[in-house]
Amino acid sequence: MRITTSKFSFFMYLSTTILLVTGVLLFGCTTSSLGSNQGNASKIRQPEGGSEAFWDALEWTMLTPAEQTLWKKLGWNEASWQGKTEEPVSESKTWGELTNEERIAAKQLGYDEQSWNTLLQVSEIGEQLVRRLWSDMKKESIGLIKGYTSSGFQSVHENGAKNYGEELELIKGLDLGEYTLNDFKVTQDGPVLIVPIGLPL
Repeated sequence: MRITTSKFSFFMYLSTTILLVTGVLLFGCTTSSLGSNQGNASKIRQPEGGSEAFWDALEWTMLTPAEQTLWKKLGWNEASWQGKTEEPVSESKTWGELTNEERIAAKQLGYDEQSWNTLLQVSEIGEQLVRRLWSDMKKESIGLIKGYTSSGFQSVHENGAKNYGEELELIKGLDLGEYTLNDFKVTQDGPVLIVPIGLPL
């Protein structure tokens, strides 16, 4: 199943700037709902509301030892989890391409073939959307940006919040210069794509 970009809004976090292209609220979670890894060495939690969103909200140190072991079987370690090194090869594999050990680990973490393969498609879409937005901002292509952004667009900057119209006015006078986008980590909550990215300053 190929998911079209028209089905999604997206949330992009960059340094101190937040761009929100959506008409719905983003998911949230509290420390109590995420739980603690203290005293739960062998516990493997079952995600609620989507495996990727659940695990992405946790720091490596918040995982139980049993959960860390499963993620290690998928190639993750603390450095890659924190975005300091590249993601493991398993992230670019389809369900059928995973080894038997990797599939067993993924199942225990709450994934199945559909959710795993959909995740790959969503990641591609999220990166494409963000790259498209930045390309159009650089060219000040306001008409194009209006075509795929929501009227509920909101942004938060160091100098305060801006609504849809105010943000478009800001983009009109924006001089981006040369830039590089990296470290994409896409998660999905309903019709919202959450896309943290890296932008070397």
